[in-house]
Amino acid sequence: LMVEGNRLIFDNLKPNIGAASNTFSYAPQDSLDIGDERIVGFGNSLILQCPTPNPDNKYFWFKNSVSLGWSQNPLEVYSLNYGDAGKYTCTVTNSALPDLSLYLRLVNVHVVGEPIVYYQTDVPTAPRTAQINFQVNPGGLPTSVDIHYGKTSAYGQVRPYNQGPLQGIQFFDLSMFINGLEPNTTYQYKIVAQNDSGTVFRDALSFKTKPYPVSYQINEHIDLPARNKNSDYKSSDYRLFGLPGSSDLPLENVFSGTVGDDWIAYLDNGSSSNYYQKFGTFDDFYFNQGRAFWVLSLHGVDINQSINAAQLNDFSEVEINLHDGWNLITNPFDQPVAWSDVAGVNILSNYQLFGFDGSFTSPQQLNPFEGYLFYSSSGMTTLFIPFPGGVTAKAVEKKGVIDKDKNEWELNLVLESDGFRDATARLGIREDVSSAQIMNYKKPRAMGDILNIWFEHPEWDENEPAYVTDFRPQDSDSYCWKISTSLFPGEKASLSVLNLEEIPADQQVYLIHKKEGRYWNLREANPVSFIPQTQLNTFEIVVGESDLVKDILEKITPGEFALQQNYPNPFNPTTAIRYQLPAASRVSLTVFNALGQKVRTLVEGMQETGRHSVTFNSTGLASGIYYYRITADTFTQTRKMILMR
Repeated sequence: LMVEGNRLIFDNLKPNIGAASNTFSYAPQDSLDIGDERIVGFGNSLILQCPTPNPDNKYFWFKNSVSLGWSQNPLEVYSLNYGDAGKYTCTVTNSALPDLSLYLRLVNVHVVGEPIVYYQTDVPTAPRTAQINFQVNPGGLPTSVDIHYGKTSAYGQVRPYNQGPLQGIQFFDLSMFINGLEPNTTYQYKIVAQNDSGTVFRDALSFKTKPYPVSYQINEHIDLPARNKNSDYKSSDYRLFGLPGSSDLPLENVFSGTVGDDWIAYLDNGSSSNYYQKFGTFDDFYFNQGRAFWVLSLHGVDINQSINAAQLNDFSEVEINLHDGWNLITNPFDQPVAWSDVAGVNILSNYQLFGFDGSFTSPQQLNPFEGYLFYSSSGMTTLFIPFPGGVTAKAVEKKGVIDKDKNEWELNLVLESDGFRDATARLGIREDVSSAQIMNYKKPRAMGDILNIWFEHPEWDENEPAYVTDFRPQDSDSYCWKISTSLFPGEKASLSVLNLEEIPADQQVYLIHKKEGRYWNLREANPVSFIPQTQLNTFEIVVGESDLVKDILEKITPGEFALQQNYPNPFNPTTAIRYQLPAASRVSLTVFNALGQKVRTLVEGMQETGRHSVTFNSTGLASGIYYYRITADTFTQTRKMILMR
């Protein structure tokens, strides 16, 4: 006898041992023919018996520690199914020995049988791909699964399940893909599941692949920003343009008019310098498969011709050739393609797509005729674009998501000015950031000065230091992000910070403009509006505990009132006047002529602490000497400036 946890367990005892012949008797386990493992076929019967002669014995049977409500001996279970499998035991008691219970050693019962197959009649397809969805129960035995398919009921081709044999008694949801099919074709198929108990067929099934055109008949007018003359165009007027299909058309066959006068185009060779090549200086301006260009056109684009469809590979994908660095690509199909589908088939866990509509965007899909920017690194030479609305047979690697339980968070930055909007920048804390350079996305380069926001990191890449994301590991009590912006001087701008609620409530969040000595509590002022005086402006976002952030802010605030000399001086017609406030104050800033007459009021009202700048426009005033005076609380100061026409 063995004592385990106040239980007496009999195991390998000699026959006919009893406490007393008239009080308790039992037979040993071996003579009961009960072993540690019992394999029973599906639909058969299970009998577990303790042949003890004493009528005073009582039996209580359990499966997986749950009472079966069976108090007779033997235990009999008929027509077993897979739910009857489990670990069985029996508690034996006797009225003469009420304080003694004996426990049979566990018997692990396995129920095995032929596989069970359930199939779905709806088969998602693409022109060269089909996805067969079905369920298989292996019946407790290692089970192989194959799909036989072909254009007739003779099949002829076999697609095995390549993840190894299925095992267990649960149902497995399977999706098996068949590739290399012909478009617009009906196929017959059957599902075959086989184990040592038998083979199960599900046949007389069929699907039809989607059609795919040989060519596209394109009759489109594509609007592009229109100006009266070339000199009116701005950098924000450029657009990225491409054609669906695989035409190999030269650009001059698509754009009307004279190159240089009516239209212009550039390609990006991917280099870190001298990357834009102008049409006419390089003999590679053709609308190849998936290729786009930067373009300006006075008349838009009119296309009325047939273009060959791009060739599909066996997975119903179009392959776009890439070079290292930035690539200008387009949708090779005549229907939109979701970027998530592209990221899935290419297993892009750390890549981003960018569009352009006057400022950079983060598109969710690739539209026909529109171009996009994609950065290729680590020797990636091909981008696979899946057939729109079809199925793909390639694995999808899901990108990491924010885990709030780990105090991870992410902020989206939105910069707006003069009707333009850039919402591509993101920052935050991520546990999976092992290498900041690898985990963060680069920011595309534009065709000139546009509304733009990015993170400058020359320590990550000295040749291309602009990044659109800046994620950090959780390794500090406070964090500071430097944010670079390109703005329109004198035009009102705003910066919004989204998802602030993701940051723990005990953390302070401030936006700082060091050059102007100003800061904003983003939990109270969001968005932040301002009028930039220069094109390039650098901000900081600080996140941390109150005391740590307070120390940073105290170093930003000006120590005294001051009015600076205007610049330029002399000037015509505008000049900038700068001043600083050590505390929020009611400010009056006025301009007088040499006779002491007021000619302009530039500022009148409450202003926050920090460094401020205002532009004085002298339109309508004569040349001469002028004076500007500031009054802020008890502080007053006057300076002289010269208007020279």
